[in-house]
Amino acid sequence: MNDLDPIPAAIVPRRRRGSRAMSLGLAILMIAAVALAMGWYREYGPIEPVTYPIADVIPDWSPKVIQFSPYGTIVPVEVQRAMDAISAEIKSTIRPGSWDARGGRGTITAFMLDRSLIVRNNRASHRQIAELLDRKRREAGGKP
Repeated sequence: MNDLDPIPAAIVPRRRRGSRAMSLGLAILMIAAVALAMGWYREYGPIEPVTYPIADVIPDWSPKVIQFSPYGTIVPVEVQRAMDAISAEIKSTIRPGSWDARGGRGTITAFMLDRSLIVRNNRASHRQIAELLDRKRREAGGKP
């Protein structure tokens, strides 16, 4: 064997080209996919119930006109109309596709006795609802 002859294949160890880099790339891709899925799940995934007191957002009422609520309690008409209006505004402006009327999983239940809304939706929707109600409180002159 002279200096010009190629090195025999038996002496040169076989190298898999790019296998280590490919494994590392695949691992990074899998970690990124899991992180993305976890972020999506935290943001959009679980449906959580949250109670929002809105007595300070709806206008003061005078007991001129009252009616029975579906739960058998007496409710001023102005209060019921105001709560229905806030519910409708939330459903139309905050992630409209996430509400049950449009095929989503979110619901809003108006609780007339203590003037609160019981909202079941994901965290992203709850964040936006809290911002909307804080803005309404500031407009009404109350504290957020």
